[in-house]
Amino acid sequence: MRSSVKIQGWFWAVAVILLLWNLTGILNFMQHLNTPESLVQNSSEAERKLLGIYPLWAMMGFGVAVFGGSIAAVTLLMRRKISTFFFIASLVGIIVQMIYTLPIGIEVGPNGYWVGIMSVLLVSLAILGIWLSQYAVIKGWMKG
Repeated sequence: MRSSVKIQGWFWAVAVILLLWNLTGILNFMQHLNTPESLVQNSSEAERKLLGIYPLWAMMGFGVAVFGGSIAAVTLLMRRKISTFFFIASLVGIIVQMIYTLPIGIEVGPNGYWVGIMSVLLVSLAILGIWLSQYAVIKGWMKG
């Protein structure tokens, strides 16, 4: 006989929000891959660095961040312990990408402040995912 564990509604709400956030990140990633050249040409040098082609290592970080975060959120909704691993991988990807984008955001000046704000938000949400998946393990909400 299998015992059922009552999972709090807020857990599901936060997990769905994390999934939607990361799916939006995938859209952003895909859009970044297909940025029109005309948009890049009409921007300042620093903005071109943000809008244009990232170095391979920064794009890999971006990809790991959004795809890792999406897989983490899906596995969290499936109540799988592996979600913690994917949230950690996503956080590492965020940090790698921010090594490239943060200095450029500072260089852009007032219009680049959003880079810093997004960096704080991204890291915070990744840490929230790690915490939530670990909290669910402690509460016995997760399966193998």
